[in-house]
Amino acid sequence: MASSKIQKVLVHFNKNGITSPALFTQCILDCYNSDVPTMDIGFQLTDNKVILSSPSPSNRVKMKHPTFCPIHNLTPEGASSLPNETLDRGIDVGAVVLLHTCDDKILLTRRASHLRTFPGVWVMPGGHIELNETITDAGLREFHEETGINLDQNTLIDKKMETLALWESVYPTKLTIGPPKRHHVVIYMLARLAPPFTSEELDKRLKLDPGEVGAAAWVGRDLVQAIVAADEENTYTQAKDIPQDFRAIVIRDGVPHEEMLKTSVLTAVRADTGPDIERVSTGTKFALEQWLQSPWSAL
Repeated sequence: MASSKIQKVLVHFNKNGITSPALFTQCILDCYNSDVPTMDIGFQLTDNKVILSSPSPSNRVKMKHPTFCPIHNLTPEGASSLPNETLDRGIDVGAVVLLHTCDDKILLTRRASHLRTFPGVWVMPGGHIELNETITDAGLREFHEETGINLDQNTLIDKKMETLALWESVYPTKLTIGPPKRHHVVIYMLARLAPPFTSEELDKRLKLDPGEVGAAAWVGRDLVQAIVAADEENTYTQAKDIPQDFRAIVIRDGVPHEEMLKTSVLTAVRADTGPDIERVSTGTKFALEQWLQSPWSAL
């Protein structure tokens, strides 16, 4: 009798030539003996598995988790207390698109407030990888589903997306908030657009999915730098030379409206306890930082 278990793309480890599924309670950076929160790693999507391995000259990308990563800080007692439905999840995979327009803008979206994970948090469009789908196809599909903007490889510079970085994501984000329920590797892909694809042109094509997205905004480089500087692990004072407000398309009662929102929500950080707040996710900040540091960020 065939298994009724739903198949999905999950993380696997390749060590010493042996590939095995990653366990929900395995911290990826710990598994590769990294004593710092950032490391280089190799990865590939093969046979519906994202296989992580030691880096090589031709297969190397930056990966990070925060020092407060719940899986990294999980005790054996804490791991044993997790329900089987959580332990059986394994480590999921997401593909996320950082869209860089030819007028030097990045698209951020705010997750809908009713979502079970990261509600009301600013991220970049993305989601799961379907079976037999490439990472690029998954990113472009999710981008279209969430924003209504239909990109294809012909609209991209060099007709391809670049792998920007990998992020080990856990929800809730800190053990002080609650035990882990979701564990992902997020693959951030960079989509660089050539003329005539400006933010103004693409703004006309926005058709946000209210089931997934509550708002969207095009942010410039100065604001991106301020977002990156607002790190949970460092003291931050908001720069005085950035605007106090930013333009956004906000969904209210299923209808999009143009509004001005406070810039402070984009530089807010998550407290160690209590309900989550409107902010930019830590993984998004890392991806934006990697974009700023990459040669691809230049126009």
